[in-house]
Amino acid sequence: MMEQRSEPGQPAYQPPSAQLARQYLRERDDVAQRRAAHIDRRATARMLLLDGVVFALGTTVLLFLFPLSLSAAMPLMLTLLSWSVLAGSLRDRYGYLPRGREARVRTAVMLTLLVAVFGVIAAVLAGVEITAWVRVLPGAVGLILFTVLAVQEWRRDVPARKVTRQRAPFDRPTRVVTAAIGLAFGGSVVLVGAEWEALAYLVYAVVMCGFVIWSVKVMSGTAPAVGAAWGPRAWSLYTASAITLVVLMMLEYLGHPVGLVVRVVLGALVAVGFVLIALRGGGRD
Repeated sequence: MMEQRSEPGQPAYQPPSAQLARQYLRERDDVAQRRAAHIDRRATARMLLLDGVVFALGTTVLLFLFPLSLSAAMPLMLTLLSWSVLAGSLRDRYGYLPRGREARVRTAVMLTLLVAVFGVIAAVLAGVEITAWVRVLPGAVGLILFTVLAVQEWRRDVPARKVTRQRAPFDRPTRVVTAAIGLAFGGSVVLVGAEWEALAYLVYAVVMCGFVIWSVKVMSGTAPAVGAAWGPRAWSLYTASAITLVVLMMLEYLGHPVGLVVRVVLGALVAVGFVLIALRGGGRD
C-alpha cells in the first residue's frame, strides 16, 4: 500500500472517513456514467469493423504486390495512412477513447497483426516460398480480431439510448485538406503502373511527407478534424477512390494494366470531385 505523507509545515495527513470514501466511490461511478452517456458505442463498433475490413483488404493486396511492384503498392500505403487519420478523427467525434483494458487489448491486436505482416514480408525478402493462403492469413486474422472487438464494443452499448454526432465545422483548413486529399488520390490513380517510375516515386515521396505532417498535426490537435467534418458525399467519394486504386493495382499485378488515358480520366474525376466538395463546403453534403 502506498504511504501517504504530508507536506512539510502542513498538518499530518488524515485518511478519509468511511462515509467520505463511499462518497468518492459514488462520484467515480457518476463520472463513469456521464462519460458513457457521451460515447456512441454502436458507432464505434461499426468503426472497429470497418478498421478490420480496411486492414484485411489493404494488407492482403499489399502482401500480394510486395515485392513485385513496390511503386504500385505506394498508393495503397497512402490510402491506409489517410484512413487511419480520417477514421481517428471520426472516432474522437463519437467520444471513443480507449483506456485501461480497451487500450491494452487494442494494442495487443495491432502488435499481433504487425508482427504477422512483417513476418510475411521478411520471409519474402529471405527468398522463402510463400503460398497465396499465407499472404491472405494476416488480413483474415485481422478481420476476425477486429470483429471480436466490434462485438464487444456493441454489447457495451446502453439500451434505448441514442447519441447524436455533431459534425465538425467545414471551415477553410478543412476545405484545403479535402482538396489536397483529392489531388493526392487523383494523382495516385494516374500513377498506378505509371510508365515514368522515377516520376511516380518522386510524387509519392512528396505526398507521403504531406500525409505524415498532416497526421502529426492531427495528433497534436493543430489540424482540422477532416473525417468528422465530412458528410456522406465526401465519404462516398473517398470510398470509391480507394476501391478504384485497389482495382487498378490488382489489374497491374495480374498483368492487365489499365491504359494511361483511362487512368488520367479516372484521376481527374477523383480530383475534381474532392475539389468541388471542398469549394461547396459541408452545408450541402
